[in-house]
Amino acid sequence: MASPFSLLLAFLLTLSVNLHTCRADMEFLKSTCQQTRSYSLCFSTFRTDPRSVLSTTTAELLAIFVDIADDRTSATASYMFNLAKQYASTPLARPLFLCGQAYTTAHEKLAEARSDVAREEFMDAYDAITTATEAPARCGAAIESMVSPAVSKNNAEKDLLEILLDIADLMNGP
Repeated sequence: MASPFSLLLAFLLTLSVNLHTCRADMEFLKSTCQQTRSYSLCFSTFRTDPRSVLSTTTAELLAIFVDIADDRTSATASYMFNLAKQYASTPLARPLFLCGQAYTTAHEKLAEARSDVAREEFMDAYDAITTATEAPARCGAAIESMVSPAVSKNNAEKDLLEILLDIADLMNGP
């Protein structure tokens, strides 16, 4: 039977190795985010997914960010469609519905990108992500005269999708 001291020593050694690995992976995450337009948004977005600190490749980080962006665009599409229903008898309904459609298309393209990344077809993923990043512009054109939470939500999605495109760009670099 192992002594309590040897068990403690083994535990501390394992903990030390794991902390070093986690710290190294965190540095990789920070380094990747520094190559995007918004380090703080990139880093804070990755911190919402525990898989991020275990990632050691840009491809893994891209897959995680695609998942996050896909979830957000799906939620944004639902949000816009719900607002369109709330304002059904007003002139706001049509622009909000168009936003919902734009984000539904983005959601579909990000689902394609997820599959492309899994197959390591990074150029195809980049093309799908590029198409998805058009949603905020399409939505913005429809709601440009509005002052509502829809505008700020659209702007937040634009920022998120631009960072996703930056990370996808890292996979297709020179």
